[in-house]
Amino acid sequence: MEYPDLRGKLIALDMYNCDANILEDYQRVIQIIETRCKEFGMQLLKIEHSDAEEGNAYTLFGICVQGHIVLHAFPEYGFCGMDTYSIGQESHPSHCAKAIRSDLNPDKIKITILNRGDFGSENDMKPHRRSSSKLIRRTKNFGGKIKKIILQPRGI
Repeated sequence: MEYPDLRGKLIALDMYNCDANILEDYQRVIQIIETRCKEFGMQLLKIEHSDAEEGNAYTLFGICVQGHIVLHAFPEYGFCGMDTYSIGQESHPSHCAKAIRSDLNPDKIKITILNRGDFGSENDMKPHRRSSSKLIRRTKNFGGKIKKIILQPRGI
């Protein structure tokens, strides 16, 4: 079967110790997202906003033509988690995420990048599982052998 080009990128960012003045003002964060989406071809259609029930946390969900930006902000803790995703070659979600990260000015970040939509071969699509129990068992057995050698009585 012939598949269309549905390859895309998902960039997940955890940002710690963000600029509190920016993060506390969700309207300002909305403006940042709008500006950066336009700048990097994300074709933003609209942004939905929802407050969390506790504290001043909020979520912004940006709906794009072929993707999305989701931002969960916890200004009280200076933490912001953001996912940026887009299909197609016209948009640049990684550049957009990098620019938004720069605007929020975190001290520390954790980035996860996931390539999506590559149909490849059927083997690529099957989950791969690995177990390290053999390695642990080998280590225990080796430790037992070392004990026997060390604790073995020596001849006179």
